[in-house]
Amino acid sequence: MIWAPFLHWYQPPNQTREIILKVIKESYDPAISLLERYLNARITLNVNGCLTEQIVAIQPALLERIKTLVLAGQIELAASAKYHPLLPLLPKSEIERQINLNIETNRHYFGDIYKPLGFFPPELAFSNELAEVASRMGFKWIILDEISLDGSLENEGCAKIYQHKNFPNLTLFFSDRQISHTIRSTDKLEASSFWSEVKGKIQKSQYLITANDGETFGHHFKHREEILEFAFEDHEIQLFTLSQIKRKFAKKLQSIIPQAGTWETTEENIKQKNPFPLWKDPKNKIHKLQWLLTEIAIHAVEQVEKPEDDSGLVYASSRNHLDRGLHSCHYWWASAYPWWNPDIIIEGSTELIRSIRSLPELPASIKQKAEKIYAEISKTTWQWHWGDVAQKKIKKYDSLYRSKVV
Repeated sequence: MIWAPFLHWYQPPNQTREIILKVIKESYDPAISLLERYLNARITLNVNGCLTEQIVAIQPALLERIKTLVLAGQIELAASAKYHPLLPLLPKSEIERQINLNIETNRHYFGDIYKPLGFFPPELAFSNELAEVASRMGFKWIILDEISLDGSLENEGCAKIYQHKNFPNLTLFFSDRQISHTIRSTDKLEASSFWSEVKGKIQKSQYLITANDGETFGHHFKHREEILEFAFEDHEIQLFTLSQIKRKFAKKLQSIIPQAGTWETTEENIKQKNPFPLWKDPKNKIHKLQWLLTEIAIHAVEQVEKPEDDSGLVYASSRNHLDRGLHSCHYWWASAYPWWNPDIIIEGSTELIRSIRSLPELPASIKQKAEKIYAEISKTTWQWHWGDVAQKKIKKYDSLYRSKVV
């Protein structure tokens, strides 16, 4: 069988040096070491630009090792959005900006070898508006979750390659949800048994695409890198990058219009027309407040004209706070489904309010409205935390979704 593993490396822009070093030690360095040891190994890798900057500042030698593996053909670099926003929830102008920021940052540090053919949307969050932007920006492929194929899971269709009906130059890859989820969610996973089960399902002539956070392998789960090592050693498993899959299998492609979704979207979410509930659930009060503040911040930066002389970096400061404040983490942690962290929720909202506060020309009425929303986010977050709202949501998740094995 053929396996095309996609690894996504990301840490929030405000992550601590201590955590970055820990993740490098437990996940990034072991993965790169395995690729250096097994010359037959191939992966497709996305490193979000905000993490690239942190790696360069903390352990630049790691970036040089990645470059060597790219030149050797063992790593294919994919594009993404610099600060890891949930792209389908943003205006097209912000989608393009985040993608361009990511390209600029990674090209600056990786050099000319950073020429991504494909695109990874954070959280595999997809919409057809995003497909239009990706196609227009020249990407040749995009990776999606299985649920975006037809709104269902455990179907055979994700073992095929498609093209977008409205943007035929954009090839669509679908990650196998069940197997990817097993890798990233099962507490105890023995590599030999796992691959025995997988090979029993995937025919020798077929390929398997998985997509996971790079932190899964060692940081989130100790020894999970053994899943990679076993495959790299197994002569029955051929390792491909996604562009290699496209060259080998993309002959006459079926055209489809995928559905909106993420790698966490459930079939029930699709039926309820709520494809992004962990980031924007209409029933979640904190989400409602976060997105009110987000919309004000985006519109504020849009309506204030960038000055010809920004030597004081007032506009640049506002723009930078907004770019950083769009990262998906603080919305996700507000879902309490399953995880909850009030500090991260408030840190993200603080970036947004700082963006608004940094614009002296903005009318006081808009700033006052934003400050009230910001205060309400903080108040509600701590009420959920010290009350029982967050814990009830977490317990509901635990009762409905338990880790599944292959």
